[in-house]
Amino acid sequence: MSSSTEVSLKESYPVRIGALLMYCEHFKAVGTKNLAEKTTVSGDTFFSNMNKRALKITFEGRIYDEYFPLRMLLYTDSFMNGDGKCTVDYRGITFTECRVQTFTVEDKGEDYIHASITLVTAENTTQSEEETDGG
Repeated sequence: MSSSTEVSLKESYPVRIGALLMYCEHFKAVGTKNLAEKTTVSGDTFFSNMNKRALKITFEGRIYDEYFPLRMLLYTDSFMNGDGKCTVDYRGITFTECRVQTFTVEDKGEDYIHASITLVTAENTTQSEEETDGG
């Protein structure tokens, strides 16, 4: 017989991205480092010119705005057109100097808007101040 496994359901987590409040249901962070490989005369490999690329963070979830449901579309499009930067705190991590890279907004006829936003930052990721006391 199979053993029972307890599964916990993840609730959406509120995250403020600039002036937007999103209820995040999926989060993804992608870090990349470029390495230039060189081969020595003896056939060994070594790396030169290493550099860290900007961190890409993606939030997917719901946005609820009773009075102007598509506010996110105007906000993120305007934010993307300028050199707007924001700070995002998400589950104990702070991302600073974030810029909008891509976004999607979907109205599926529900009380909320389905949304996705990808931000990039070249700054160091840090632990949020409220989380540094072990909480």
